[in-house]
Amino acid sequence: MRVPFSSVLGPPMLKYGRFYNRMCSPRLFGYSTYSVCLGILGTAVTLVDLRRLLNGESPTCEGLWKNRLSRSERLMTNETARDLKLMSSVLGVEHYALLALGAYTDNPVLLLPWLFMGMIVIFLEGFLFASRLFHEGIHMNRSELLFTVMMIHNWLQVFCLFNRQVRMCDY
Repeated sequence: MRVPFSSVLGPPMLKYGRFYNRMCSPRLFGYSTYSVCLGILGTAVTLVDLRRLLNGESPTCEGLWKNRLSRSERLMTNETARDLKLMSSVLGVEHYALLALGAYTDNPVLLLPWLFMGMIVIFLEGFLFASRLFHEGIHMNRSELLFTVMMIHNWLQVFCLFNRQVRMCDY
C-alpha cells in the first residue's frame, strides 16, 4: 500500500520522519484504542448536538462560545448561526466516524479528514490567541485553556497513529 497523497505527504514524512518517530514514542501517543474511543465519543456527542439543533434547542457546546464573545457583539443572525452549527455538526459526524473506522481498520487515509480539521482548528486557536494577546493582553479562561490543550493532545494521538500506520506503507 502506498502513502496516501504520496506526492504531498511523502516528502515531509521522509524528511521529518526521525522527528515524528521521536515525538510519537509508543509510550505516549499513537494508541488505536484511544483513537477509536475518541471517534465513537465524538460521533455520539456530535449526533446529540445534531439532534438538538434539528429540534430547535441549543447545542451542548454553547457555553464555550458564549465565553469568547461578549454579549454586545452580534456577528450574525440566529438563523445563520444555526445553519453554520448544523453544517459543522454534519461534518463532525463524518470526521469522527471516519476517525473511528480508520483507527479500527488501520487505514491511514480515513484519519486524514479529522487530522486536517483538527489542524485548522489548532491554527485558528493559535491565531485567535495571538490576536487577543496583542489586542487585550493575556486573559486566560480555564475552560478555553482546557479545550485547547485537549484538542492538541487528541490531535497528537491521532497524528502519531497516522504516522505509525504510514510507516507500514512503502514510501
